[in-house]
Order: sequence, then C-alpha cells, then structure tokens
Amino acid sequence: MKFTKPNINNDPVSYKRQSSKASSLVGHLLIYLGLVALGLFLILGAAKGYRVYTSYQKINAEIPHLEAIGVTNVEDLTAEDLAQLQAHLSSISAEFELLQQEIEPLQPLLDRLGWVPVYGGDLRAAPELIATGHHFSQAAVILVDRLSDPLQKIRAPNWLSTLVVQLDDSQADLATALTLLDQSQADLSAIRVDTLSPALAQRVQVLQQFLPDLTTGVEFAAGLPPLLGIDAPRPISS
Repeated sequence: MKFTKPNINNDPVSYKRQSSKASSLVGHLLIYLGLVALGLFLILGAAKGYRVYTSYQKINAEIPHLEAIGVTNVEDLTAEDLAQLQAHLSSISAEFELLQQEIEPLQPLLDRLGWVPVYGGDLRAAPELIATGHHFSQAAVILVDRLSDPLQKIRAPNWLSTLVVQLDDSQADLATALTLLDQSQADLSAIRVDTLSPALAQRVQVLQQFLPDLTTGVEFAAGLPPLLGIDAPRPISS
C-alpha cells in the first residue's frame, strides 16, 4: 500500500493551527517588549525623580546657611562669611541648572497637572520657578563676587573710592547681573501666585517684592562711578 505525505500547505486545519501559533508568538513577543519598555520607562522616571528630589533637598539644605549670613550686618561680614556666601550661592545655582535640565522634558506633562489638589499649581509653575531660582542665584553669585572686596574694606578711610573703582571695573558683570535679575522678574510674572500652595505662594510674594528693590540697587551701583566723576578728566600734576 502506498502512503502519501499530507500537504500541509493545502490542509486548511494545519494552516490555521500554524497561523494561530505564529500569531500567539507575535502577541507574546509584543507584550514582552511592551513590558520591557514600561519597565525601562519606570526605571528612567524613578531615576529622574530621584535626581530632581536630590537637587531639591540640596537647595533646601543651603537656604538656612544663607539666612544665617543674611541677618548679619554688612559691616560685620568677614572674609569667611563672604566666601561661604559665595560657595552656598554657587551650589544653589548649580542645582537649579541641573533641575532645569531634568524638568525641561517633563514640561508638557507638568502643564496638564493643574488638577492635582493643593500642589497642582506648584507643578504647573515648576519650570518658571526653577528658571527664576537659576537666574536669581546666578546674579547673586556675580554680585557677591564683585562686591566682596569693597565690603571687606567698608570701615577703611578710603572705602568709598575703593568701591567706586571696583564698580567701574565691574560694569560688564553688573550688566550681566541686571539682565539675569530682569529675566527673574519676567519668569515670576508668568506665575499665577493664586494657584500655588500657601507656603510656596508666600515665598514667591516675598521674592516679587524683593527683586525690584535689588534691581534698583544694582542699577544705582552701576551708575555710581560716573555720578562721582570717575570719568571726569583729572588734572595733570606738574
């Protein structure tokens, strides 16, 4: 008796079984890849969240040091105080810069989180708040760096002339600081304070009141050298 090998390709039942197995395999593969992608997303999201949280904690840790130095009278500031002040401000500026880099890709998501109870406004305003902190801390670093020397000599007999010469030599840096302060005010103006949590709203309101005064002070300092005649021609001694 002659046996013939069945033609699988022409067998509808066999073909259906093979097709079903292939579809099942592809389905499982897609599910597996989806789970892997989701796992990677969660890992990256957790890593990013940890970096954001770490930077936030570092900034909060620096603030008490600034407050302690801030209550000291200007004439009582020592070289060590000013060096610590600059170090703390530089650290805060670096953390704000890192926060900007981490938050920027999340801005589309943050814009949609206004519905979150209590902190929805904080989340939506996070990019502007971080930009304000970065620009303001950069300006503060410049100002402390350029004014540290004359502030240390505030009790010297020729303190004013030293200050004027220092300010005249620092015109470019003062202009940069003013630009950063103006940018900080622009960032703040984009924030709806009424949507922020109470504690954060209070801090923002204090900064809104302080920034214009600081900007006016820096503008006055930048204009002080010509006001006191540093550009006036000096008599030639015989």
